[in-house]
Amino acid sequence: MDKRAFTLIILAVIASSFTIGFTISLLQHTPQTLEKKYEKLAHEVLAETSRLRGLPPPENFEVKAVSSSWVLKHWASGESTSSESLEWKIYRALLLVPAESSPQEFETSWVKLIIAASSGETLYIVWDRMENLSKAELLRILAHESTHILQYVNFDQPQPETYDGRQALAALIEGDADLTADSFLEAKGLKPPLRQLYRPEKFGYRDAVFLLRYFPYQYGESFVAYLRSHGGWKLVNEAYSNPPRSAEQVMHPEKYLEGEEFAEPETPKIGDSWVLLGEDRLGEYFIQVYLARWIGWDEAVQASEGWNGDKACYYEDGDGGFLLVWVTMWDSSKDAKEYLEALTHALGEAGGVKVSAELWRIGETYMAVKSSNDKVTLISTNRVEALEAIV
Repeated sequence: MDKRAFTLIILAVIASSFTIGFTISLLQHTPQTLEKKYEKLAHEVLAETSRLRGLPPPENFEVKAVSSSWVLKHWASGESTSSESLEWKIYRALLLVPAESSPQEFETSWVKLIIAASSGETLYIVWDRMENLSKAELLRILAHESTHILQYVNFDQPQPETYDGRQALAALIEGDADLTADSFLEAKGLKPPLRQLYRPEKFGYRDAVFLLRYFPYQYGESFVAYLRSHGGWKLVNEAYSNPPRSAEQVMHPEKYLEGEEFAEPETPKIGDSWVLLGEDRLGEYFIQVYLARWIGWDEAVQASEGWNGDKACYYEDGDGGFLLVWVTMWDSSKDAKEYLEALTHALGEAGGVKVSAELWRIGETYMAVKSSNDKVTLISTNRVEALEAIV
């Protein structure tokens, strides 16, 4: 991917997730003077955002100016490879990321994008990342983060158990903050930033993980705008008591309002030599990015839109072996066939070599793909004998 293009996208992420900061050079100020400088304006923006959203403001709002080195020290602890998350283990098993990839490196690069954030009733401003930005950008960052503070004060936010559920909730939260910030600018007679889906024609594994993390900012605002168009801010507020449960409901908001659910598939029984480390639901958007990594967006979008649920179970044997069983369900046998064909295409583009009709080898990883009516099962392992036992 072109390095300059990736830089532009990073700026878009900053604009979407934390919005942007300040018009004058701040490097001449100390954190203490910056807190005073922006505290009054932040209180004004918070009060106006509170009125716009019809939500009571916090009682103990405060502004803190911090440095980028402080942010890295406190917010980029990351994970060591010896205790990496289930999410990253699944990435490796699916060959979305290579064996040598580092979750710590990615988390550090993500945190480096932060120029403002909120926690509880506190607004953090990264003072040494705030040069050469406009008045509209300044107001947008304050309105966006003010919305997060209003969310914290006024809504009980659940903790979904699945990756897919967390993505969906994050889209509601970030989409609300983005739409509120844009509405705030419009009320001031200022033009919000233009938005479009970021779908690079070709991208590597770092970009793939970035795209997955970027989901709430890609689809959140359009989801919340759809809710507001059907029931005003009242319906948006009510969504916190009944948040979207899947990326599918966010990407296709009519399915959220219709209450469309999804299947929870059963997975095959695994032998006692394998220890289940965790299970998760990955969702439609994950499938879309996973396929697009190898075969492009057109085919990936078409193949993922019939999603009707999935379940990924990750095992290890204590001796360096891993086993991932990922069962996906589809709205129809036709949708399952489209996904199967796209998945087969992706495995080939990823360098897979067919060992048999249902078995692929990619480096030291073996992948078996089986389908039955509206279900497709992908099994990935570095122990080929495990596949023989299951398949």
